[in-house]
Parts: sequence; C-alpha cells; structure tokens
Amino acid sequence: MDIRLIHYFMSVYEERSFAKAAERMHVVRSALSMQIRNLEDELGTVVFDRTKRGVEPTVAGRRFYELCQPIARTLAFAKQEMSDLVQGNSVSGSLRVGLPSATCQGVLGEILDEFMGLYPNVDVTVVEAYSRYVTEQVQSGFLDVALGALPLEHSGLACRPGFQDHFALISGQPINGPQFTPCDLSTMREPQVDSSLRTPPDGRHVA
Repeated sequence: MDIRLIHYFMSVYEERSFAKAAERMHVVRSALSMQIRNLEDELGTVVFDRTKRGVEPTVAGRRFYELCQPIARTLAFAKQEMSDLVQGNSVSGSLRVGLPSATCQGVLGEILDEFMGLYPNVDVTVVEAYSRYVTEQVQSGFLDVALGALPLEHSGLACRPGFQDHFALISGQPINGPQFTPCDLSTMREPQVDSSLRTPPDGRHVA
C-alpha cells in the first residue's frame, strides 16, 4: 500500500471534508477523491459515506484510522530522527527537572545553559517545590531528575553528588546574647512541617 494513500485517508478522516483535506494535502479535490476510491478498492470496502453535509467514516473507516495512527507516528518519528541525524543532533525530547530551593538556582542555571547548548532540541521544564516533594515526584515518574540534599529518604533512586555548598550561621555580637555550646548538627531533631501548608509546585518552562 502506498504511504500517500494513508496520509490522504487520514486527512479526509480528520477534516471530514474532501475540499479541506485536498487543501491540506496540496492536491486538487478530484485527484484526492480518486485516491480514496483506489484505497477503497484495495481494501475491498467503503471507508467513507459521502453526504451533502460532507463525509462520515464507516465502521471500517474508523477501524482503519485506528490502525493507521501508529503507522503515521512511526513515520513522523523516523523523519524527525533522520532530520536530527543530518543536523548532527540526534538527541531530542523533553526533560523535567525538580528544584528544591533558591539555593540551587545559580548552580542549576549554569548546568542548564551548558546542557541546552549541547542539546538544543531537548525541551526542559523546571519545577520548584520542597525537597521531599521533588524526590517523591522523581520516584513516581512525574519528574525525570531533581536536585536535593543527602541523605535520600526514598530507596530505589540513583544518586550522584553534584556539588558542595557552604553555609554559615549569622548572629549578633556575643555580648548581646547568650552563649551556645557547639554541637553536632546531625544529632539535632529535624523540624516538622505541616504538609497542609505546602503550595503546589510552580512549573517554569525553560526554552
């Protein structure tokens, strides 16, 4: 079967009109109508009912359209892959990145600039939320990757150290307040945050 017949058929099916489909496929209406007749002869059944109001797919036509959809997607994918290969960039698609806080924005910005320079056909979306939330979203598959602090609370996730940062506790003059005894921060109890106070993540698109 000629691939063009599939494209002609799908155009008529989606437009519900020979005139609109012919304009879409850049052919004259009579030629398109003849091609659909040839398709029906090849299939041995009628795929469209012609009426004064336009065309309506038959039961066979609806089923044939369902079968043609994966073929059309495969052809479109193959065309895009070859285009990327010719242009020297075979990587395309989308990437959803979770960002837990503003402390990582500077580093992430540098990484994303370099990444998008190497892979301009990858569509990157950044989602900002709590560290625990982005980790859960990676585990559920909603996010592809995320930046976060160690240790991870979820098992089954791959983790690679990305960078180290330094923080300092800023206080007033010692004479103005009580003295504190140094302690190991790892022994301190983590503060509990009411999950009901969480706000929905802010999805920001990076192009």
